Amino acid sequence: MAGSRSRPPSSTSSRCSFLPGPAGGASGTLDANLTVTGLDPRTTQLAGEVHLHDARVPIAPSVGTLRRAKLDAIIQDRQIQLGLDGKLGQGTVVAKGAIALDGAAPSGGNATITLREVSPIGAVEPKITADVTARLTRDQRQWKADLVVDRGLVVVPSDRGEKLKPVGAPTDMTFANGKRVTRRPMDKEVPTNPIFVVGITLHSTRVEAEEFRGLIKGKLEVRADGDTIGIVGGIDADSGDLDLFGHRYYVERAGVHFDGPIDPLLDVRITHDFPDVTTVTEVRGRMSRPELNMSSDPGTYSQGQLLGFLLGGDPGGDPQNSSATDKVTGAGASFLANKVGGYVRSALPIDIDVLRYEAASATSSAAVTVGTWLTHTLFLAYRQHLAARFDENASEGELEYWLSRRVVVEGSAGDRGVAGVDLLWRKRY
Repeated sequence: MAGSRSRPPSSTSSRCSFLPGPAGGASGTLDANLTVTGLDPRTTQLAGEVHLHDARVPIAPSVGTLRRAKLDAIIQDRQIQLGLDGKLGQGTVVAKGAIALDGAAPSGGNATITLREVSPIGAVEPKITADVTARLTRDQRQWKADLVVDRGLVVVPSDRGEKLKPVGAPTDMTFANGKRVTRRPMDKEVPTNPIFVVGITLHSTRVEAEEFRGLIKGKLEVRADGDTIGIVGGIDADSGDLDLFGHRYYVERAGVHFDGPIDPLLDVRITHDFPDVTTVTEVRGRMSRPELNMSSDPGTYSQGQLLGFLLGGDPGGDPQNSSATDKVTGAGASFLANKVGGYVRSALPIDIDVLRYEAASATSSAAVTVGTWLTHTLFLAYRQHLAARFDENASEGELEYWLSRRVVVEGSAGDRGVAGVDLLWRKRY
């Protein structure tokens, strides 16, 4: 038995409202011409074309809605050729692929997906650019997908969106059956018989944010059964640097590792070379309960002093002879100065990376420094001394060029003619 159906373009919004999941909110203009041969789904043959224009398709609350989308599907020879072009957030999504048919049911497929500055919805809305290759197979009742991400770039803007509300029912909601949900989200076991298994291979991807710049890569396997999700694998930073409270830290390692639950294990180690000491900060444990450990080389500073350095303070003087009041005051002043600096930076019409107050020391008067990273290795700063000494500039410009993690060329010049160029190599013994 054979049958065909051809219809002029029509709106799909009223029809999609009865579909399950996100598809229920889809809308657009549908133009189709299909021929169906046979009634048995296992042997049915499909042929024809389906076109959807000016479509809106909700994907997920944290992803957003595909807008102004155009979907073309050509069905012939037990295969569906697909083409998709649309907007997601501020960016675009273009996909091309093919789906193999076993009768009327899909049995597998492949696709290439091009993402350009796609922004998900959340408190942090990064712009994602990547080329994705996807392969889909079906093994009886289980679907398997392999995704490979190449030429990735993630740019995190300095402004932030509104944090999404927690997933799940409100804690004060009581359902008609009398059951009350008191935890959100509810703890669920990792799926043992998943319906979907997605393997993700993330090749070297550049991440650029106000606080972090570096390369990440990794492999993940996501398992889902329609009710729960489990993740195995990890993502690690190849290299990078991190800006915290006006200091640039070198990322020796940074890893996020999943062992089943969606609460990953952290393994982060960052270091900063001060003139007289190298500080080491490590973060380990679950993301829900991270553990902070700090040390230094040489190990002459207490945990309280190291915390002060992490909050923006600078080592100075003899750590054994400085009073507890000086330690607390120094750390507090650095923290408050950097917090105020953060508010000022957010109000400025231009982007700057460093705005900090530098307390007076034995070799320099107190000053305010404003600076920005022109490139990954070139830093430009302006420093204004509040009460300049006779042997230093009242105001000066400074340029740093980092040849490596420990080698930097520094040049400075100011209003009183005090200028110089230094080649610095920091080495611990």
